[in-house]
Amino acid sequence: MYKTPDGKKHFSMFNLMNNAFPNFAYDAKDDVELTAMQQDELFLYQLQEPNPKALGPLACYRAGICDNAHTSKQVHSSLLRNHCLGRETGLLDTRKITKHFANEVPYISVHAQRKLITLLFLWEAEDDRWEQIKHRQSEYAEKEADARKAGDVDMAGKYATTIAELEKEKTVRPSQRSGSSI
Repeated sequence: MYKTPDGKKHFSMFNLMNNAFPNFAYDAKDDVELTAMQQDELFLYQLQEPNPKALGPLACYRAGICDNAHTSKQVHSSLLRNHCLGRETGLLDTRKITKHFANEVPYISVHAQRKLITLLFLWEAEDDRWEQIKHRQSEYAEKEADARKAGDVDMAGKYATTIAELEKEKTVRPSQRSGSSI
């Protein structure tokens, strides 16, 4: 069953077959990782969003989990509805993934749901990475201010350079990092 935009319930044999009988769909349990290209596409899409830390409505489409933008928007609204994404902030909370996740996101196949969970955990790791970079930047900004107060212009310049390098590190694609994942 699914709801139409006007609120009526409809039955879909396709959704039933995809979710009740996953053997008919592509469901390789070992193939749930996102490729480097998919991670890069997701990363580049998120950098264009007003709040890059909050998953955008087309994130699943850009990561190759959904086949079209409409389905990606449906998945996004489901994630908002089950509070995996905060309503006000849009930030991810993977603790909200429950045993009912498959029923909460019925728009995609079981295999795509597994990839979606991988995407959610990868993006949470990326969010943590950005927080660590932000924390390091604030530490270096304090050191730079202290060096300027002490009159050590050379050291202050080094701290400013380090802050700029950390800012660039935020935009390095997952495939270009030393570790291949986000």
